[in-house]
Parts: sequence; structure tokens; C-alpha cells
Amino acid sequence: MKQLLLTALLSVLLFSCANDKETNEYLGKWTEVKKVNNEFVIIDCGYPGESLMVYKDSVFSKGVMEDFTLPVDHVAPSPDEVQLYSDTTEKTFYTFTWQDKQKGIAKWSYIQEGLPAMVRYYVADRNLKNVKTVKGTSADCITAEDNEEVEVEDIYKPDFTTKDGTTAIKLIRENCLELIDVKSDTAVMDKCFDDIMLQVRPVAGNALPLTFISGKHYMDVDFILVNNEWTANEVTIFDPATGDKKGVTKPITIALKDFNYSDVLEKTE
Repeated sequence: MKQLLLTALLSVLLFSCANDKETNEYLGKWTEVKKVNNEFVIIDCGYPGESLMVYKDSVFSKGVMEDFTLPVDHVAPSPDEVQLYSDTTEKTFYTFTWQDKQKGIAKWSYIQEGLPAMVRYYVADRNLKNVKTVKGTSADCITAEDNEEVEVEDIYKPDFTTKDGTTAIKLIRENCLELIDVKSDTAVMDKCFDDIMLQVRPVAGNALPLTFISGKHYMDVDFILVNNEWTANEVTIFDPATGDKKGVTKPITIALKDFNYSDVLEKTE
């Protein structure tokens, strides 16, 4: 009898874990794809394309020209789709639907009451190998003629340059960066960070003022060059749940090349 109960309990736990994994498949990073000749492909225009970073409490949409964040108040999963609502009125939300689950391609619809739905298709970054990348044409990509106010060259400009003019940061998509030696115009570091978004704070100086964002939580880190290594000696952690807008600064020595958000958070608790 005990063996039977144990087997039943194990079956329930395994089913629950499998079900949770399946219903959370919308979480993570997604890269936009477009249908060309009846096949979904990634369009390479020579600059970062559109993408989504989906957390349990927010959806960050990275556009070519502008970004947008939707807070997630609650989620309503069903067998065929998942709705991510911004508040209890349920008038603004994203809908996630698999288009080709085997290839990791999904349809994401952004819906606001009274407005047409915005529908785009994305591939989960864990499935990027399943999708081809093709070179974009003038019909696919932004050119100076498309928008007189925005020069195409602006897309390639650094997002930050140190005060002494020796090092520049270029953000590649929302979670990757390049460090550029200005004098030689060559990349000296190319790094991506898992499950976070990355921003550069507008702070003048010779440090690299980076902000690492995970959902509604984030941390500010200033890296300085010491013995040819970009290193920080402290981080300032912000948690909106505490209501502390100044954040909490904690000592830690960490190199930019080794930075991992979860590890830093664990070591500073």
C-alpha cells in the first residue's frame, strides 16, 4: 500500500513539474523572424533587430528605434495560448501562441483595447539554430531615406565613450556589449549576459557605468580599468519591493568578463 501511494505521489510530482515547464515556455529571450518564401527567417540588416525579453513580471520589447516595457500583473494560460496582462482591468496584454513549436517559433500579439492588435513572430533564442539568417534588402531595413530625422550611421555609433576617449561601449541587442579601443577602432571584448537586459547610464568619467536589469530588479555597477582588466569593487542593488530608491551598495570585487547577475546577487546577500 505504501509503495502504491509513493508511486502515485511521484507521478503527480513529475506531471506537475512537466506541466510547469510547458506553461513557462514563453519566458526568456525571443528574436523577431519574418516569413520569406513560406519560411520564417531572421533578417540581417547590419544592426540589431527587434526582440523580446520575457520575465515573470514584465515584457521588454527592444525595437530598432525605441524600446518598451510592459509590466505583467498576472498570467492566464490555456491549452492553446497564454495571456500576459498588465493590470487587473485586462485591457492591455500580450498573447503568446506557438506557430511552430518544434522550431521554437511563436506568434506574439500586443493588444490594447480599442486599437488594432500588433502581431509579430519570434523565435526563442534557445532555438536560433533552427532558423536561417538572410541578408535584408532595402524593403526590410531602415535607410536614411526612410526617416530623414534618423541617420543609418547613428545605429553604429557607440552608446558610451569614456571621458579620456580611449574606450567606447556599443550595446548589441539588449543583453550584449562590445568594448571598443577607440584609437584602433577594434573590439577588445564581446560579451553577452544571460537572462538580463543591459543599459549604460549617462555618467561622465573613465569608468564604465553599466546597469544590469532582471525583471523589476536591477543593479548599477561601475567598472574601472585596473591592470588591463575592467573591474568593480562594489555594486548598488535596487529592489522596488523595498521602496528604497537609493538602492543598497555592497562590496564585491568582480571583473566585467566574469560578471554573472545571479552569482553577484547570491554573493552579496
